[in-house]
Amino acid sequence: ANGSEEIETVCLQDVLVRGGIQVTLASVGGNAQNVVKMSRGLHIQADVAIAECVHNSYDVIVLPGLLPPGPVTSYPSFQDKMPGVAYSSDRVVVTANCVTSRGIKTYYDEVDSSRSFEYVGPGTAMEMGLKLVEVLCGSKKAAAVADGLLYQSH
Repeated sequence: ANGSEEIETVCLQDVLVRGGIQVTLASVGGNAQNVVKMSRGLHIQADVAIAECVHNSYDVIVLPGLLPPGPVTSYPSFQDKMPGVAYSSDRVVVTANCVTSRGIKTYYDEVDSSRSFEYVGPGTAMEMGLKLVEVLCGSKKAAAVADGLLYQSH
């Protein structure tokens, strides 16, 4: 979406691909070429518009943060295209910039806590990407990706 945080968007996509996960970058509110203007002015071209994803099945849906802060799910254009996505039992849903959280944590709500995560800010994007690789591909794969990135947890 226009205003999304570029580090979160690109870092998460990169880490997931390094983990062997097929990634579809979808735009919300982009132009006809699926180009969106990120929070710091960088333009990124998505693979498809979100409307093209409605009938596809995904193991994970990641919603990078926006400026001003707020998850994409708060935007009517996303809710219209993907209604009820946050409560799908067969998907991992990731949101960013939740006002009460600091860093990565699992949250407990109406969704299965083992399948829903939230994180805050671009500084936690790599850690979140590695966590998703762990959830989807296992801890050995996540460790291998972390080693390849020379990532050191704090």
